[in-house]
Amino acid sequence: MTHTPPIMAKTTPNPSYFKTFYDHLYLSLDYIPSQFTLEAPLPFPFLSYRHPFWTGREEVWNRPPLIIDPEEITLLPESIFQHALFRITLSAKYLSNVIDVLPISQGSTITFRGYPSSERRHVVEWCQWIKEDLAYLKVTGITHLMHPIPHNDPYHPSFILVVPLEFNRTLVPPQIAKLLTADSSIDLKSLRITK
Repeated sequence: MTHTPPIMAKTTPNPSYFKTFYDHLYLSLDYIPSQFTLEAPLPFPFLSYRHPFWTGREEVWNRPPLIIDPEEITLLPESIFQHALFRITLSAKYLSNVIDVLPISQGSTITFRGYPSSERRHVVEWCQWIKEDLAYLKVTGITHLMHPIPHNDPYHPSFILVVPLEFNRTLVPPQIAKLLTADSSIDLKSLRITK
């Protein structure tokens, strides 16, 4: 009599706030070409940059996350910033209710209310653009070991988080900082560029 080993159940990723939107995005060809068919090269703020090197993994992971309530936000497809699939905008009113995890800075983690976050989260990497007192932050999925998740992962995709400038303390990518002209200065605490 031969013994048949039991079939191992496949592990499935954590349920994700993004999965339904991701499926819809990739079923709708209207959104996909906008990120890849630009005729002119993208300006530097809209390009994708290397992930920061996280030296304090425990410090980043143990920081209380910004918990976003899916019922109170609008998720839009992202068509300007490279390697970001979606855009979420948080108002000053919304952020004033979560003041204990502010300001948002490089290494701030983000979770979504009602979805597991023990193994994977999102982390703020860079401030890539500032316009009309809004900061555009690149947010990437990470594992608990601080390994970045591919930007187009269906469960933890990269996205752009737009917040009022007053709540932002995130650094710009080094490549953008190098482009600042000699007659400009940058306040790294607020990222306001002044002549």
